[in-house]
Amino acid sequence: MRAKFVYESLGLDLENDSTVDMDNEVLVEKYPRFLLHVSEPEFRDKIFSEGLLPQDANKAKWGKLAKAAEKDILFKNSIFATPFKDSIDVYDIKNIHKRIFALPMVEEYLSPEDIEKMDELMLKMGEDYAEEIRRIKKEVPEKNHSLYIGGFNEEFNERWSTVISNFITAHANIDIWIIDTKGLPNKWYKDIFGGGEEESILTHEPIPPHYLELLFEE
Repeated sequence: MRAKFVYESLGLDLENDSTVDMDNEVLVEKYPRFLLHVSEPEFRDKIFSEGLLPQDANKAKWGKLAKAAEKDILFKNSIFATPFKDSIDVYDIKNIHKRIFALPMVEEYLSPEDIEKMDELMLKMGEDYAEEIRRIKKEVPEKNHSLYIGGFNEEFNERWSTVISNFITAHANIDIWIIDTKGLPNKWYKDIFGGGEEESILTHEPIPPHYLELLFEE
């Protein structure tokens, strides 16, 4: 079941997604001051000394998944990040309400046992979702279905993001870096394959270490 959940959560449609011209990237004009970037602990010392450097996404696991959808895509070297906060309580990691982990990457961070547990967790949440939709359709007048289902979808999406983020944060061997964009001249673009709850953005320019702080480490 894992592949189905991964692709649906990431928003990939392997049959119908169209080829994206990376030369026509969409510039993101507004984003929070603070962004989050997830990496593996083995790169920690290098990031402390050199900052974040754009990586070849064509060789990354998620890049290969995207290429499976559209073989003509050629990614530029990039750094991916998730919009986080503007406020002073930026360090409160517990208040993350958007999933900051791309699901195809979790196999690199989680043990096989934890991946299986997460699969079961997502399957259970999917069953709970379907049961609640059936209840709404049964108990709520048909004219109000869209209103009630829309409200439940919003609540469920936030709960899904929180549960999955909490699970991965608790079990994964990861570092979470905070990027302070104040004074950072980088241009940021829409992540065409972000989809789902990640809402990630990307830059093709390096990020010096003085704009970075290790927010969470295993």
